[in-house]
Parts: sequence; structure tokens; C-alpha cells
Amino acid sequence: MAKIHQFVTADKREAFAEAQFKEADRLAKEAEKLMKKVVKLRQSANRLLAPRRLSVIRKRRMLHHERDD
Repeated sequence: MAKIHQFVTADKREAFAEAQFKEADRLAKEAEKLMKKVVKLRQSANRLLAPRRLSVIRKRRMLHHERDD
């Protein structure tokens, strides 16, 4: 009786471990998709902010040039 019980629990453990691996793979794929989305959003945000940043840099340069005069 004890041996049968050991086999059943071993099978259950193996099935549980297999399910955990599948879930881990699914979550890894989901995380990869989300990271790609994050990269795209950051790039678009940087593109949108770039002109403003450039104008701030230009203003600072102009101020420095005025100070030099």
C-alpha cells in the first residue's frame, strides 16, 4: 500500500512540476512582449520630447553665448 501511495504522490509532484514549467514559460513570453512594448513606448516618448529638449539646449547655448559677450 505504501508503494502505491509513493507512486501516486510522485506522479502528482511530476504533474505539478510540469504545470509550473508551462506557467513559467507562458509568463516569460508575456514578460518579453511587455518589455518590447515598453521599449516602443520609450522610443516614441523620446521622439516626442526630442524637439523640446533640443530647444532647451539651444536656449542654454544662447544664454552662454550672451554671457560671453
